[in-house]
This record gives sequence, structure tokens and C-alpha cells, in this order.
Amino acid sequence: MARRPPGNALAAAPLTALDRFRDLLDAAARSGRPWSAAARSTSGVVAAAAGAIEHIPPLTRGERPATRTSRTGTGR
Repeated sequence: MARRPPGNALAAAPLTALDRFRDLLDAAARSGRPWSAAARSTSGVVAAAAGAIEHIPPLTRGERPATRTSRTGTGR
């Protein structure tokens, strides 16, 4: 994720919401109730969504190329 504006500012709102939602799901997963497995699975999906959001091109603006990571392994 970008460390400088505008990327960091644009990513903050959706990533904050996803992070808090995931915290709730993780707490439900630890509760031992019947829906714990579903909460654990959903938490993984939310984590994947957050990871995808972090790599949307406008949100990576301001990254230094030397510190950039790639999902495809090409370093771009």
C-alpha cells in the first residue's frame, strides 16, 4: 500500500472498515458457537479482499519502485 498521498488516504477508509469487520469475524470464530467455522472462512475472504484493495493501481501511487511488491512475482 502507498505510504504517501493520495494512495494512503484513498485506501484508509475501506481498509479500516474491512479490518474492523474482520476483527468481529475473528472474535466470532473464537466463540465456539455453531457459526464459528463460517466466521473463520469469511474472515479469510475479507483478508483476501483487503489485500486486493491494497494493490489497486491508484492506491499504490506514491510507492517507491524499489520497495514495491507484486502479486505476480514480476516486481512491477
